[in-house]
Amino acid sequence: MEYFFYGLAGVFLVFQALYTVIPLLCSKVKKLNADLDEKSISVLVPAYNEELTIRNCIDAMASLHYSNYEIMIINDGSKDGTLSTLDELLDLQPDARLADNKLTYKPIKGFYRSNLYHHIYVIDKQNGGKADSLNAGIDYAASDIVITLDADSMLEADSLKYVNQYFHDDDIIALGGTVKIVQGAVRDENGAIVEKFRGKGLIKSQIINYTHGFYVRKLTQSHFNSIVVISGAFGAFYKDVLVHVAGFRSTVGEDIDITLKIHEYIKANRLKKK
Repeated sequence: MEYFFYGLAGVFLVFQALYTVIPLLCSKVKKLNADLDEKSISVLVPAYNEELTIRNCIDAMASLHYSNYEIMIINDGSKDGTLSTLDELLDLQPDARLADNKLTYKPIKGFYRSNLYHHIYVIDKQNGGKADSLNAGIDYAASDIVITLDADSMLEADSLKYVNQYFHDDDIIALGGTVKIVQGAVRDENGAIVEKFRGKGLIKSQIINYTHGFYVRKLTQSHFNSIVVISGAFGAFYKDVLVHVAGFRSTVGEDIDITLKIHEYIKANRLKKK
């Protein structure tokens, strides 16, 4: 029994060493290639009772350095003024786009397009949860690549360019973006977000936790092609793959579930994908 615990401790130390060494030696950040063609991208934003946060999300979309994309906000039967806030910010008008009808989700009450920003759409549907909303967004999306984004999140200006660049690698089937705590950041005189280690103890704890999770653990898991969760706050997938695996399931941790379903898809089809 004593040798068992020594062995277990040894395995633990090996993994901790990997989590230390690999992030230092195997940085995944690449310089942007400005010559790449822009793949079509649909950004899906499920929103439930987000009237107080949705403005920040929309404002960040206005500064994206990308052209071939659309934003699809899915109002999941909100009980507050989310839909009216979206109408106020976007000046919504009914749109005739039809769904592919390849996934199942709660009934759609309306599909709208912004008169102010023609690349922004709104789906108004009955409440069904985040996974249900994402399935509706996937079914209506007109792009080859789908990004899932939380309504209280904001995209960095070059984020879609990075997504586009990674998907030009034929080995990539899905990817997760790095998520940072915006409460610990400020904007400089040029409007760019500058990270600061500031705020209350809980915020500082979140900053440390997210920094370790994305810059250490996920970077190491990516090196071994063993990521078990692409964060629901910012994940990117091929639309046809999501349809093939029947979309998201309404469960605790739908982001973990969809990542494991994609691993199963890779294995079942004997694909050499990452």
